[in-house]
Amino acid sequence: MMKSGRMGAALALAVVMLAACGERTGDAAVPAGSASAAPVLVRGAGEVESAHAFTVPGGTGAGTRVILAGVATPRAEAAPEAAALARAHLDALLGEAGTGLSIVPAAQGDSLDRFGRVQARAVFTRGEQELDVGADLIGHGWGVVWPRDGFDLPLEEFLAREAQAREGGLGAWGLGVFAIRDPDPDRLAQHFDSAQIVEGRVVSTGEARNGRVFLNFGADWRTDFTASASRDVRNRFEAAGVQLETLEGAQVRVRGWLQDENGPMIFLTHPAQLEILDAPEPRTLR
Repeated sequence: MMKSGRMGAALALAVVMLAACGERTGDAAVPAGSASAAPVLVRGAGEVESAHAFTVPGGTGAGTRVILAGVATPRAEAAPEAAALARAHLDALLGEAGTGLSIVPAAQGDSLDRFGRVQARAVFTRGEQELDVGADLIGHGWGVVWPRDGFDLPLEEFLAREAQAREGGLGAWGLGVFAIRDPDPDRLAQHFDSAQIVEGRVVSTGEARNGRVFLNFGADWRTDFTASASRDVRNRFEAAGVQLETLEGAQVRVRGWLQDENGPMIFLTHPAQLEILDAPEPRTLR
């Protein structure tokens, strides 16, 4: 599947993800009532399964399993120390919330993931403000932003908190578990099958016959790091003001699941996976 190819038309200069550091602290306080307007599924929390998943008790059954939407935390098999600390942070937040925890489904439509867990936000009141559990994990460096299509999430808030934690070396950033990777394919190969953030300059773009576009970060499309988007996903990017095929020469940051396909590859499914850090001057198609 060839990734090199034609250049696109005028370059969109819009930044899809706002990663500027915010002024708030890592406590992730948001204005009161911002999440309470959404439908609340259940209240109260039970057993913590992982750093971003837990069970809420319900009736006589096993309860409802919840996974925090828009957040990825350290994996226990890859970083046991960081995963344990992140899990302890979540456990402390849920303990503080007690029966005041509100679980708010975040998906537009079916909110269950493939494991039958409700993908949701978890919020509770601290003082006069609502605290978002996922944003708090991100703000303390125990989570990174994980955009997914069809979710109604405050991604700008999440991204600002992530930038603050990264710049401050907090949590898993300070432990080296979270990092901004460079696009060197040999180094990236050590991180296959994991959530990664990669930053580099787009060397070339290409398009397949089926409309899939490729952003190449090296000279050899067979081995270099690449970000790829299907025709449908390209349409979503265009609706957000970005033409992927025109990004040759742009410095960008890409986040997603790193796979091995003609070298390291991240498949884009959501415009918020791509941040344009520096773009060349717009060019007119000849």
